[in-house]
This record gives sequence, structure tokens and C-alpha cells, in this order.
Amino acid sequence: MKELEIAKREFLVNIRRKEFLFATFGLPVLMAGIMFASFFFTMQTADRDRTIGYVDMTGSFEFPDASIQADSRANVDSPAMPQKKVKFVEYMDNETARRDLLNRTIDGYVIIPQDYMNTGSIISYSLNSGLERPSMFVGNVLVENILRNTSPVIVERVKNPVVATDYRLDETGEIVTKGIGDYIGPFLMSLLLAFAIFTSSGFLLSGIVEEKENRIIEVLLSSVTPRQLLTGKIIGLGSLGLLQLAIWLSVAGGTGLALVVLIPLKTVAIGLLYFLLGYIFYASIMAGLGSLATTNREGQQVAGIFTLIAMVPIIVMMAILEAPESAFSVALSIIPFTSPMTVILRTTVYDVPWYELAASIIVLVLSIIATVLLMSRVFRMGLLMYGKRPTIFEIIKILRQV
Repeated sequence: MKELEIAKREFLVNIRRKEFLFATFGLPVLMAGIMFASFFFTMQTADRDRTIGYVDMTGSFEFPDASIQADSRANVDSPAMPQKKVKFVEYMDNETARRDLLNRTIDGYVIIPQDYMNTGSIISYSLNSGLERPSMFVGNVLVENILRNTSPVIVERVKNPVVATDYRLDETGEIVTKGIGDYIGPFLMSLLLAFAIFTSSGFLLSGIVEEKENRIIEVLLSSVTPRQLLTGKIIGLGSLGLLQLAIWLSVAGGTGLALVVLIPLKTVAIGLLYFLLGYIFYASIMAGLGSLATTNREGQQVAGIFTLIAMVPIIVMMAILEAPESAFSVALSIIPFTSPMTVILRTTVYDVPWYELAASIIVLVLSIIATVLLMSRVFRMGLLMYGKRPTIFEIIKILRQV
């Protein structure tokens, strides 16, 4: 079959491209390096001791010389975020504390006003532009002073009023256990799908524009029909996308077992299905509209528009995760432009009903059929247009004709 010959050619040509090799091997290594460096420097910063000054204008609070405190972003018993030692230094006035802060002798200082017991307000100063503030380190000390004649149990309960164990039930009443990996996994899967889809379809679009610019397309059309050419290109680059996904799934965690644990097999299966459907849908659109482009730059502009549309679920991810059963989330699951990413994200926190999955897949398949039929004809007509950028009215005319 000529389609398979074209598919083989597209696969072998594009697998040697520097862009594909970098996207497949270099980018994951780069991202892993960035994540490791970010985690390393975060841990280094979190582990550093703090020196906090205080000016007690009430004269009634007793601060210890030092205190061991958990990071404000983590649970006290969390091994992931180490506890830090906080040293307290007393100052008699604001000016002396400010001078030491500017000299970086201390990391920050707080002022406890005389009316603190009535207002609960304190003032803190620091040179740090991040989220950490000196006031974060004095709360427990103030509570211990206020309740100094109270039972230690009550003091501890005031400092930590809620130690929650939360459960979520499914529709049958069974407890659904979700770890952090269950949330991160599908999110990473959706990003992988988006990247693989637009890497492959982007190669398809740029390849068509290059072949059209170099007049290679005329040679190809002398031996194959436009539909055979389009079908072969979609099959070849789709296979390249599947290979890319397989490499990522295998490389992650060394043997791939770590990622299998991180991402449920059901999510992997759904993800692969939506990769195939999403790729065919977007590839046919990009091939049709790419055939109308006269330069590679115009083709990239077309790709950018559809990439932005497809990334809408990632942009509104928090709305989807907070209300996966809402009409908004369901609508994004049905719309073919956004359904691949949305369905994967919804499986993170919600058991998507089978009928919603079926409706999403049916609509996407029907959209693929309509898009392939429409864009194959646009593809055929667009290949014959050289050196002239079609206006919006000409594009509408072409679409009406097909």
C-alpha cells in the first residue's frame, strides 16, 4: 500500500530530526534537572537556621533562646520538609533591630505592641522577598506565653487544633484512597499527551509546508493521491508519537515501574486511546490548514493557535479538579478540542461515569471523521496554491466548496 510506504518514509525521516531527538531525550533530562535543582535549593533554604529578633513593648512575654519548629508549609512530622532551629534575640528598641537586620545579623524581627492582647496585631520586618515572614516563627511562642498556666494538652491543642484524616467515598460507599501520586500522575500524563500530540502534528504541518515550498510535493503527487499522502503522513507521524510516549514511559523511573505505580493502568489506557484520537483530530486540521500556508512561519502560527486551544484544560485545571462533576468539566470532556486533556485530568479526582466517557469518545470519533473528510479536500486544494497567501474570504470559499 502506498499509504504504508509514505508512513515508513515519514517515520524514518522524522525520527532522525534533531528536534525529535531533543524533545524525546533532551527535554525530559532538562526538566528532571530543573526539578532536582529546585528541590535541592528549596531543601537547602528550608534546612537553614533562622535568627529572629523581637521587641516586646508589653514586657510580658518570655522568649526561649531557641526553638525547634517545623516548616510552615509542612506537617510537624513530615520527613519531606525538615524542621529548623529558630534563634530568638531580644531588642530594646526598633532602631537597633533595624540596624542588625540591614547588616544581616538577623533574618528578621517582630514588634509586639502594647495593645497586643486587645488587637492580636504584631509588626514584622525582613529583607526576604519570598513567602517566609518573621511572624511565622513567633506564633507558638506567643500561645505558650498566653496559656503558660494552662495544661500542656490544652496548649498543644490550641497550637494544633485540627489533625484531620479525610476520606472520600465513591458512589457505592467504598472509601477511595488517593495518594499524591494519584494526583501528580494523571496531570503528568495529560502534559505528556499534549506534548506528544503537538510534537507529531507539528512535524506534520512543518513537513507539508517545507515540501510545498521546495516543490517536493509535486513529485509526490505524481505517484500518489492527496488522500493517500495525507493518510500516510498521519500514520507515520502517529507511530512516531507512540514511540515517543513509549520511551517516556520506559525511561521514567529507570525501568518504568515507578511510573506504573504513579499512574494507574486505567489512566494509561485511557491516555493512549485519547492520544490516538486527539492526534488524528489535530493532525488532520493542521495538515489541511498547513497546506494553505505559504511559509513555515505561517504554519507555526496556525499550530500555535490550536496548541493554545488544546491547553485550555491545563489553564483551568484547578476548576476541573475542584469540580470534576460540574457542567463545565463535562462540557470540556465532550468538546473535541479539549476532551483529551480534560478526561485525563478528571480521572485524577473523579470516577468518570462510563456514559460520559462513551459520549466523549463518540463525539471525538465523529469529529475525526468529519474533520478528515473536510481537511483531506482542503489539503488537496491547498497543495495547488503556491506563493499566494489565501485571505480569510478565500479560505471560507474553499471550505464552502468542499
